Amino acid sequence: GKLDEAERFFKAALHQAKEGFGLRDPHAASALKNLAEFYVLRKEFEKAEPLFLEAIEILEQSFGPDDIRITLCLH
Repeated sequence: GKLDEAERFFKAALHQAKEGFGLRDPHAASALKNLAEFYVLRKEFEKAEPLFLEAIEILEQSFGPDDIRITLCLH
C-alpha cells in the first residue's frame, strides 16, 4: 500500500544521500532521521532507534555535540 511505497521512497532517499554525499555526511543524517520518523509513525520503534542514533552520531561528528541539529533529532 501507500505506507510500503513511502518506506521505499525514504530508503531510496537514504541510499542516494549516502552514495552522493558520503556515509558520514549531514545529508545522510537528515535522510536517516526522516526514515526513523517514518518508523516512529508506524510504531516500529526498534527500527527507528538505530537510525536516530546513527544520525545523531553523524551530526555530532560534523557540527559538535551542542549543535541545534542534534536537539532536533532528539525531539
